[in-house]
Amino acid sequence: MAIRAWTSCGCSGRCARHDHGRLLDSLRAVTTRERRLLTLCEGVISVQQPVGGKHMADVFISHLEWTGAARGPTRDPATFSRDLTVSMDAITLPMSSAPGYRGDPSRANPEQLFVASLSACHALTYLFLAAKNQIPVISYRDDAEGHLGPVDGKIRMSRVTLRPLITLEPGANQARARALVAKAHESCFIANSVATPVDVVPAFAFAEVAASH
Repeated sequence: MAIRAWTSCGCSGRCARHDHGRLLDSLRAVTTRERRLLTLCEGVISVQQPVGGKHMADVFISHLEWTGAARGPTRDPATFSRDLTVSMDAITLPMSSAPGYRGDPSRANPEQLFVASLSACHALTYLFLAAKNQIPVISYRDDAEGHLGPVDGKIRMSRVTLRPLITLEPGANQARARALVAKAHESCFIANSVATPVDVVPAFAFAEVAASH
């Protein structure tokens, strides 16, 4: 089963030493009357409506530092270091360009994280829907794949394929479990934020019942 979807708009990230005033400007559509709580902290700005209202917005923040600067300034496109660190709260992730773009293969690259974000968002959305619909999932794995290439004269992520392997408890309703795959894709925040076509090709299995002695 393949589910093909075309989504639009762009992704956003997390910038720990960001101008908080600029972030607040992006939330001007939320009026003072509608706000119950505006919480500003290093990790997230969250705007919520009064009790009974809908959640309005979260702003997620990351901090990036070009650690490759320690190896010298950008004098030659072929030799400057692509090493970066990206910090999100207490997590620091070493990053670089993809190996084909003179990056360090031992570090994560933006293209990998793009694919991982789509994969993780779909997984978490699916697991939530499974729990909500009383579908007992006992294992979820995904070998996702993204392709970088020219599209309309620009290099971009041209497509992403998710291949979740979902293992269900014996006796679970597989038809209902399969139907939730499409719903998860339609509800995934990240998939709804990118222009890249995303294919979801799920497979299902049932856990083996342990033999009684």
